[in-house]
Amino acid sequence: MTDVAEEFAAYVASRQRALVRTAYLLTGDLHEAEDLVQSALTRTYLAWHRIATGTPWTPTSAES
Repeated sequence: MTDVAEEFAAYVASRQRALVRTAYLLTGDLHEAEDLVQSALTRTYLAWHRIATGTPWTPTSAES
């Protein structure tokens, strides 16, 4: 596992329960809450390099 993957896995391990709880409050359904969190974490992982370095999203960075 790469350092980035390990760092992200640690983030998920520490936040997943709280994220699912919050998603459950939004959806009212455990399975939908888990799906919502999975989708959000997938998108978060794809942007993790920007999040970890503090690089803001801009339309030009999305195009490159």
